Amino acid sequence: MKLATDREGSVLFLQVAGRVGSPEAVRFEETVLAAVEEADGALVLDCAELTFMSSAGLRCVLLGARAASSRKVGFALCSLPATVREVFRITGFDSIMNIHSSRSDALSSFDRGPVTG
Repeated sequence: MKLATDREGSVLFLQVAGRVGSPEAVRFEETVLAAVEEADGALVLDCAELTFMSSAGLRCVLLGARAASSRKVGFALCSLPATVREVFRITGFDSIMNIHSSRSDALSSFDRGPVTG
């Protein structure tokens, strides 16, 4: 798993690449929660290079969304590959998370005001 952050205006992007399974979950959770603390407007998990996410990874995403909501920070995901998007659909996470098809769509969603999930 590789993680990197960059910022566009008030939106912090956390790029997630590779696998997020049980072995990576602790590091992923720590990074997501730290990014929520660092975000001043919104946090978007950019999953364009994510190849796998387990239930442990989904738990980390949910914890990040809850932390963002309590801080009144927007939270979304973008660019989920088809296999990862299917995991979100099967688990119902696609109905409780703000998921955008691209980074630019996620960015523009926050231009219309913060959306928390």
